[in-house]
Amino acid sequence: MFSSLTIKTKHSWCQGLESRPPSHMATEVGKFITEPMPCSFSTNLFCFAERCKCKPIKATQKTYLRNNYNYVIRAKVKEVKTKCHDVTAVVEVKEILKSSLVNIPRDTVNLYTNSGCLCPPLNTNEEYIIMGYEDEERSRLLLVEGSIAEKWKDRLGKKVKRWDQKLRHSGKNKNEPGQSDSAQKSGKNNNPRQTRN
Repeated sequence: MFSSLTIKTKHSWCQGLESRPPSHMATEVGKFITEPMPCSFSTNLFCFAERCKCKPIKATQKTYLRNNYNYVIRAKVKEVKTKCHDVTAVVEVKEILKSSLVNIPRDTVNLYTNSGCLCPPLNTNEEYIIMGYEDEERSRLLLVEGSIAEKWKDRLGKKVKRWDQKLRHSGKNKNEPGQSDSAQKSGKNNNPRQTRN
């Protein structure tokens, strides 16, 4: 029964699992399988895609100054890797508009999520301006809820540079530490969603 289910829905059983569920569970599995999804080995019995609901955040000066992102890059999306409950975006960095404690090479880097959702969403072979946070302990760039990803436009890139100058100028007026320190505080204190074991 399960074999006919996999053929009918054009889904293959997750590689790496040693056994299939009992035949009486096949109908329950069928309820969850509604659309194609990449699947690889997981400690869970079944590989189900999470339903992602991303609230889009528009890049504005107000948002930029409030969120104080750790990094801002211009990047082309090369690949989006999915392992059941982990999503990683592989991007080629074209330009670094802002960085903090994690070194960002002008090369291919990974952007890590903290859930099974890529939020904000990214399309392969598209060029974006990406604003996000970092995991200093693991030297990772994070793409989590609150991050921004918009199709790259030269005009937007120039705006962000002006916003960052204003942000740094504002920090100096308040006798705050430099950019790296303020970014570190913002990354650790204001964004508890960042870190994930």
